[in-house]
Amino acid sequence: MLKVLLVGHDAAPSQAFETLGTYLTKAGHTVSSYLYQRDKFTPLPEIMRLATEQVDVVMIGMSSLKNSHVELLAAFMAHDVGKPYILYADTFGAAIRKGFEEVVQTARFVCCVNERVAEQVGAKGRATGNPLWAEYFKDADVARSRRLLHARSPDEFITLCPGTKDAVINIVHWHDMIVALAEVSATELSHLRQLAVVLAPRSDDPGPYQSLVHYGNALGERHKLRVEISDQKADDLVPGANLVLNST
Repeated sequence: MLKVLLVGHDAAPSQAFETLGTYLTKAGHTVSSYLYQRDKFTPLPEIMRLATEQVDVVMIGMSSLKNSHVELLAAFMAHDVGKPYILYADTFGAAIRKGFEEVVQTARFVCCVNERVAEQVGAKGRATGNPLWAEYFKDADVARSRRLLHARSPDEFITLCPGTKDAVINIVHWHDMIVALAEVSATELSHLRQLAVVLAPRSDDPGPYQSLVHYGNALGERHKLRVEISDQKADDLVPGANLVLNST
């Protein structure tokens, strides 16, 4: 059986690694970890070196640049002590994030969310999916999710836009999404009663998004479109949405 070290310093890879760690433990492997979701501290280089020396393989997240220092440290230490490591890109764009160029070259392979992303990485790309995304649809209560989305009819087409940590990116992305849907011709929408765009910012992001709602609904007076902001967790809204557009 293997000794595995899991290292993630952002919420998404940490949550995925908690799921992976449970699975590996049940399979009889020994798992240790440094996960931001639980530990919320930065291990010293000496501690990380010791941790990598004591395992057979290291699984490492690919967080955004400001959160990647622990993951990069783990990759450098694993390579330095001769232990194989695998990178895990939890979302679109993560596999080619700045700062990871060097460690991608020495990784055993890179786990990606789908085949297209894996192709961007090259020979080391592997399409493995995201275990957290699979959970969205496992015994999902779609009817409850539609209610949380304030669906106005069973056939309303709802586009869910989860927020990132960056309000500027959210504003630009959501504005373009609203404009694009508003410009879709009535003929193309003839089989739909209504289009909806639901903006789902993070719980710690109060952002200045209300103006986008007003703008979108003003366009909606001339188009089959409504726009609103949800205060629900995006995870709870995914099963009831027809389309999810995520920023990277």
